[in-house]
Amino acid sequence: MSKYKSSFGIMINIIMLAHFMPVIKKQQILFCYFLNEDIMLIVKI
Repeated sequence: MSKYKSSFGIMINIIMLAHFMPVIKKQQILFCYFLNEDIMLIVKI
């Protein structure tokens, strides 16, 4: 469970960075895509 908790914390940090830092739109879309892929993998497991 701690492994999932830490990865969840990292995801939250990335989301916060994406919100508060002026990121290029394309980069933001890539971020969202990778986050969704990670979430799908966690859900599958």
